[in-house]
Amino acid sequence: MLWSEKYRPLTLDNLIIDPENIHKLKSFVKQKNIPHLMFIGLPGSGKMSTALCFIRDLYGNTYKSYYDEIDTQDSANFYENYKTMWFQLAKYENKRRGKSRSPNRMQILLTIIRNFPKFRSFGKIGFRILIINNSHLLSINTQQALRRMMEKSTKTFRLILLSKNLSNIIDPVQSRCIKVNFPNLEDKRVLQVLRYIGEKEKLKISNDAFKAILFYTDNDLTKCINLLQSCSSFSSSIDGNLVYDIIEMVSPNKLLNQLFDGIINQDFNEVRRRTRDLFLKFGYMGREILTLLYEKLLYSPIPEALKIQISQKIGDIDFRIVEGANEEIQISYFLAYLYSLHNQLES
Repeated sequence: MLWSEKYRPLTLDNLIIDPENIHKLKSFVKQKNIPHLMFIGLPGSGKMSTALCFIRDLYGNTYKSYYDEIDTQDSANFYENYKTMWFQLAKYENKRRGKSRSPNRMQILLTIIRNFPKFRSFGKIGFRILIINNSHLLSINTQQALRRMMEKSTKTFRLILLSKNLSNIIDPVQSRCIKVNFPNLEDKRVLQVLRYIGEKEKLKISNDAFKAILFYTDNDLTKCINLLQSCSSFSSSIDGNLVYDIIEMVSPNKLLNQLFDGIINQDFNEVRRRTRDLFLKFGYMGREILTLLYEKLLYSPIPEALKIQISQKIGDIDFRIVEGANEEIQISYFLAYLYSLHNQLES
């Protein structure tokens, strides 16, 4: 079991976020009535943990019946395997509109947004809550549908939107939410959690190890905990050298270099294998890989005209992924494009 889930806080009192935010959310729990909420902060700042603690405090032990949680980065395959009801409903809606193909990610998200308010709450609190993680990645059309549901279905549902910024969220959605800001966690608060986990798991962690973890993760608490768990699988005594060894094993620069080596050596099967590793073994999302590739190419010693050409291609692929295209296919397409470009330059 991932330690980030094993040690996730259960109530608002267990959180290490800004006390003012806790006080604000507790007042909503006391009233048993909440507005639509928007949690804004970088990954690892406690947005999801806060949302789950808030829902648990609001509904009590039966809280699981009163909310659903979706992530805009989840693929259609994820919904087909793990959230079958929504996938089948989206498939049915496609069929009703005369579309025979399986629904893509954006179609599934639209289906959830349109239909979630129809599932009424039968408890003392008359509404259910939908958490949308990475809501800044929703398309404009999906956000417009979201706005309409926020207007029509105030009696039956509430939204908690989790976003790392506001720039991609339309004003009508923003204006209907109470915003709660989540600044990056301070070093002492992150260390408090890591030391607690270390004691529970009977680990011996040096100060150098703590410094290395904080430096690499930029105080992203989820990354900190996952890195600590990775280190613990090698030794119960963790020092700075072990942390850096683990970081090197999963370093994105090393993984990208392996991809480019496959392109240079004209071994596309190796490129495909490394691409699948990025998705399945290391857990990278399509847009994360694309951003890493973009940064790598931006600072590489290639002609400026070629950088412009590649940047345009990256922009096209990024747009397709946001619109719901298969992420692995799109990244493979981009790497095939680089492979062909390299062959042209060689010839």
